[in-house]
Amino acid sequence: MPPILRFAVFASLIANAALGFFWWQHKSPPSASAASSSLSAATSASATTTDPSEAAQPDTAVITGAAIGPYLTDAALSDVDLVARLKAAGVPIDVIRQIIHARVHARFVDQWQALVDLRQQTPYWMSTRGIPTDLRRAVQALVRDERAARAASLGEDAFLPEENSFFSNTSAMTFLSAAKRAEVGQILGDYSDLQTDLMIESMGIFTASDREVLQFLHTEMQQELAALLTPEELAAFQIQAGNAAVDLQERISTFPATEAEYLRLLELYNAAIEPPLAMFRSAGLTQAEAQQREQQWRTLVEQFAAELPEERAALWTDSLDPRYSMIDSFSRQQGLDRDVTLQLVRLNRSLEEQQRAFFANGGDMSPTQRDLELTAIINRIEQDLGQILPNPETRNAWQSSVGGRQLQLLKRRLSRPRP
Repeated sequence: MPPILRFAVFASLIANAALGFFWWQHKSPPSASAASSSLSAATSASATTTDPSEAAQPDTAVITGAAIGPYLTDAALSDVDLVARLKAAGVPIDVIRQIIHARVHARFVDQWQALVDLRQQTPYWMSTRGIPTDLRRAVQALVRDERAARAASLGEDAFLPEENSFFSNTSAMTFLSAAKRAEVGQILGDYSDLQTDLMIESMGIFTASDREVLQFLHTEMQQELAALLTPEELAAFQIQAGNAAVDLQERISTFPATEAEYLRLLELYNAAIEPPLAMFRSAGLTQAEAQQREQQWRTLVEQFAAELPEERAALWTDSLDPRYSMIDSFSRQQGLDRDVTLQLVRLNRSLEEQQRAFFANGGDMSPTQRDLELTAIINRIEQDLGQILPNPETRNAWQSSVGGRQLQLLKRRLSRPRP
């Protein structure tokens, strides 16, 4: 690395750390007594020693703006010791995190530069094909190493919650250390990238060889997780973020399940359904296999409903109704609560059932009888709709929405001229 570049990185580290510290120090001005005490401590420290390693002890030191510089430039001071001293001084963890992240990253600059140089050697006629596989794996490995170094210095404070949420909500995996959460997040992210590449290359049409690749990636990911985690941690991971768990969580996202209900559903799922190999539910499945899996899911839904108390069973059925997502979108636009959404789901289901019965029996009716029956259905639905949506403007909005289209089609059928 050229000396000027190395100096620029080092200068940037110091400047960013100092700016962060002084922003924190001046964000809310200290009291006069506190300022005086800090100034006295700084003066005393600078008068008695010029050696940064002796300026303060981790247990009792109070680092002020005048004294922070030597600690940031002391190469002999470990990250862990620096964190301890900054915490003892009352520096906010957000500022400490930025200081340590920059300090750790500076140690990896040469390795990152080597990968950049390697990328620049890629022939121009291959540059549109994305990052070569070997180079991407090297980048992923370097990201892991740097994140592990940050975790080793800061522990649970190493990452913001969103940094542990690349593919799944690893920040919720409180049974893992910060370092392991970061490593798990990286593993999931890596295999997610590989699966996405395969999905793009196959254009969503998986051949037998593509399914073999998916199976291979799935097996490799499981082996990496098993090597990283203890058996207890791996079992807890499968409950929160295994392939079966992710698929189940997506399927029941509209149902406010308790933890006990979720665990029972996961038990039923694992007993009845083979989880997907990838984040794409139907990836690698033939049409017949996908249809079989959906039928298994419908059977599970009915089985679980039979186990629930009546009120919870009704909520379960309504929440998983295919109409729910569409109607929930309308409710959110109109600022309606969940209860109204559920009532609209039931109303739409009732309309569909009445309409189905009408068409099944319509052949035995005269035109006048059909019109009367159709008018009765429309009147019943509109009366119920008025109770659910008493506001005329909201009701009109529903009539023109996707959810209200079925009722409008019936009205048009009734008003259609007879030959």
